[in-house]
Amino acid sequence: PPDFSSPNGNLLYTHRKDGDTDIYFVSNQDTKAVTAECSFRVEGKVPELWHPDTGQRETLALYTTKNGVTTLPLALDPSGSVFVVFRKNDTPATHLASLQVNGVNPFAGAADSGVGIPVFSKNGIAFTSIKPGTFQATKSDGAVVQGDIPALPAPIAINGPWQLEFPPISNKGETLRTTFEKLGSWSDSTVEWIKYYSGTATYRTTFTLPPSYLSANRTLTLDLGGVKNIAEVTLNGKTLGILWKEPFRADATDALVEGKNELTIQLTNLWPNRLIGDQKLPKNERHTWTSDEFFKATDPLLPSGLLGPVQILPAEVVRLENAKSKDND
Repeated sequence: PPDFSSPNGNLLYTHRKDGDTDIYFVSNQDTKAVTAECSFRVEGKVPELWHPDTGQRETLALYTTKNGVTTLPLALDPSGSVFVVFRKNDTPATHLASLQVNGVNPFAGAADSGVGIPVFSKNGIAFTSIKPGTFQATKSDGAVVQGDIPALPAPIAINGPWQLEFPPISNKGETLRTTFEKLGSWSDSTVEWIKYYSGTATYRTTFTLPPSYLSANRTLTLDLGGVKNIAEVTLNGKTLGILWKEPFRADATDALVEGKNELTIQLTNLWPNRLIGDQKLPKNERHTWTSDEFFKATDPLLPSGLLGPVQILPAEVVRLENAKSKDND
């Protein structure tokens, strides 16, 4: 059989060995997210997912092995990648051989089904779902468990208004403070300083989280929507990290509180807009200098800033230890 194969998704891979460990690097060549069932020419080893963007490691709980090939699902971000590491395990835990949600395999198609890939958690096997319904899982020992996925509250839209601070253009300048009633590109502003601004600006807003959103079996994700180009996020004084690629999302479960929440985003764009704006000024009034003039005053400006929509996305954490055995129903 081939060393790696997948019926859907434009995926590339490379494979190397380190002693008894097989290390595959799989990358999504498309600029849209993809879910794919992938087959690896490996057997007798437990697969782990090592995420290069966060350093997070997960032990996969859903896979099958047949005729020397291990098949498992992968969910890859737009242009995303993951290391799939196969290591020997003398006492492998009972894992899942199949999972159906609302009667279908959620990982059979290329589109995102809203169901997370099952992994081993502290209390056993768990997966996330943004859709209500039922699930049925078959374990590797033949046991069948099933359960309900409860309905979730709707996503919370964070509409603003947004307080913005643009730092001074020089030591002699003053901080520009303004309000965006709704999100949009800086390049669309009628204010010259904002229109051609390149650098870091700070967004601030507040929003309310109803108590019904907080649950031990739920995750809450902050989704910034469109970002041009890098965002450093703080929620209620707790950092959620730097978001630099699609999807611009961060786990906000532990930072959110019931009632009022304070969100701060430091947003940094690219340099071209300031260079283009400077081409409209006499040389002695320009704010930037380059060894060559790479842009003209007539060049189009790049989208910049926080474009949104910004929202809180709830997802249910389904833990199989809480599910029922089909034989006992």
